[in-house]
Amino acid sequence: MMCAVTIPLASAMANEVTGIMPWLTLIFTPVFEGKSPVFILIFTVIVMEILTNIGSNIAMGNAMIPVIAPFVMDSGVNPMIFGAALIYCTNMGLISPGSSAPASVYHGRMEIPDAKKRTIAAAFGILLHMVVAAIVFTVALLITGNRP
Repeated sequence: MMCAVTIPLASAMANEVTGIMPWLTLIFTPVFEGKSPVFILIFTVIVMEILTNIGSNIAMGNAMIPVIAPFVMDSGVNPMIFGAALIYCTNMGLISPGSSAPASVYHGRMEIPDAKKRTIAAAFGILLHMVVAAIVFTVALLITGNRP
């Protein structure tokens, strides 16, 4: 059901007619232009982990792929690493109950009654995940180097 709702939304965001993609590209061009592939990768990991906790995982992933793809393709490195990092980090919505189904189950548990402690624990887990994902995907990027 979530896919049925978010795929048309993401498609509308990616459509040139709406102007959202050119606007996002305009915003991200100064951020990515002239930067190393490692910077783009770490930025992608951090931004996706934050965005996935704010909105729908599917919509955020579908919206960010066309934003990041041109910069990745221009960098000349293996685009599969970026795609894997983006999609993997998009599925880490655990801080807010509305960010994913596992988050709502986690926050709905009666065994952990203190919402503040649940949120702090989830935020700490996401922070650790950001660090580990950035390291793992950077090593994978450095190992694979240029496109096969």
